[in-house]
Amino acid sequence: MVNAVLFIGALISIARTRNHTTGSQVVWALIVLALPVIGALTWFLIGRRVKNTAALKQ
Repeated sequence: MVNAVLFIGALISIARTRNHTTGSQVVWALIVLALPVIGALTWFLIGRRVKNTAALKQ
């Protein structure tokens, strides 16, 4: 149950983020789909914090 919530939450968070380009969002989504628990944890611990230069230009 917790794994499913973490998995779905990560995918929603990736879709809603403005810190990444579309390409990097797709890569993160593929990582989460390939490795549901580890990928989701990595997204929440590392992925959300990474600032993309494209987001800084807006």
